[in-house]
Amino acid sequence: MSGDDYRIQIGGEASIVGSQIASGRNVHQIRNDAERSDEVSKIEQAIDRVAELLERHRDQIPESHRARRDLEDIRQEVAEAEPDRDRISHALQRLGARVTAVAVVAQAVADLSALVTGM
Repeated sequence: MSGDDYRIQIGGEASIVGSQIASGRNVHQIRNDAERSDEVSKIEQAIDRVAELLERHRDQIPESHRARRDLEDIRQEVAEAEPDRDRISHALQRLGARVTAVAVVAQAVADLSALVTGM
């Protein structure tokens, strides 16, 4: 290549993080992960709220130990650099089905689900 040809060739074991590619003369690239960090923080707060409600209403929720396990699956997956959305979705479905007997917990799970969907 010569002159002002700014083609990009990616090969080998290259990876593109965040779907960002910069090309050209004197190009600078800045990536701000603050938005993702805020999202994750809100999701973690929602998870904490569900955990608190699960504990408070554990006697009213059949198999509450399984509901807590589903919530921990969600917590762990959300913390990953590249969360598995299918795994989170399935855990949320199971969790939602387990807590239907207690409206306040079911609503907290629905709120969590809405946050995770926007991730």
